[in-house]
Amino acid sequence: MMCAAVALCASSAAAQQSRSAAASDRIVARQCEVDLRARCDVTARGQDRDSIRTCIKQQFGSLAEECRPWLARLARINKACAADIKQNCAGERAGRGRIEACLRSALGKLSDACKDGLARTVSGAR
Repeated sequence: MMCAAVALCASSAAAQQSRSAAASDRIVARQCEVDLRARCDVTARGQDRDSIRTCIKQQFGSLAEECRPWLARLARINKACAADIKQNCAGERAGRGRIEACLRSALGKLSDACKDGLARTVSGAR
């Protein structure tokens, strides 16, 4: 019984910490989005992903300090989950967490490589 209570408390604490991290992540994402819009015009019609990616690479050193790790994490997820994104989220526009939400909703269909990449990213491992 004691083990179950400890596990439940640990699970509850982890969930609360996860919610706090997610809220913090959303704040950083908004700040980075503003920074990226100003530097790379990521919302321009006709702007393809390759040109946006090129601009981000060129501007990476000038982006706000908190944006760099956030973008690096997104790049790791994109690399690990590229095939899963194409297969499960092809109709989703990038930005505002839409791809992340799509991946979460398709969790049962994701490849092991994508799940592993997501787990490493969430845990902070490289």
